[in-house]
Amino acid sequence: MMTQKEADLLNELIAIETQIQTLWEYHPDNPDRIDVEFEFQNLQREASSIQSALEEENFEDRDISREEELPF
Repeated sequence: MMTQKEADLLNELIAIETQIQTLWEYHPDNPDRIDVEFEFQNLQREASSIQSALEEENFEDRDISREEELPF
């Protein structure tokens, strides 16, 4: 049977391994790394496209960035 301490350590190890895996996706030594600048530009284009679509739909310009206004 696993003790609480062992379970906590295992959960911490899993969390760290997940972070390592995520960072490896961007690491310079990874030959298949994600190109951050390319992805950043793509996301900016997508955001701009969505903003344009909202403007075309006459979406009200309102401040939706404030967390206290979110339903969750």
